[in-house]
Amino acid sequence: MAISPKNHVDFNVIHLYTENDVEFEKVFVALAIDSVADAFKNISQAIEEQNLINTRACGHKLKGASSIAGLITLNKLAYTLNEMVSIDPDNLQNLQVELQEEVKLVTQILQEYLESF
Repeated sequence: MAISPKNHVDFNVIHLYTENDVEFEKVFVALAIDSVADAFKNISQAIEEQNLINTRACGHKLKGASSIAGLITLNKLAYTLNEMVSIDPDNLQNLQVELQEEVKLVTQILQEYLESF
């Protein structure tokens, strides 16, 4: 069963950046999947280390990548990380869980999209 991308992936943004070039779009989406996975790994490590500077830097990187790839909810979560002013372990743990769920969801949506070609 397909997942509804509403509120998670804006495919119009992807089409805009790829100029509706199907072959480029396949590469673009595959790169977005890899980028999101790498970003989550780096964010998790920064959170585990309770390193505010790295957490914010990783959030900033994910904010840019998610914006270009049209990943709506992930972009909002990345923005929250990027704007952090202090380490609150409980808040960070909740945010990490939200990020993990959203990464899993957008990865599945994008993977299903790739398989539709």
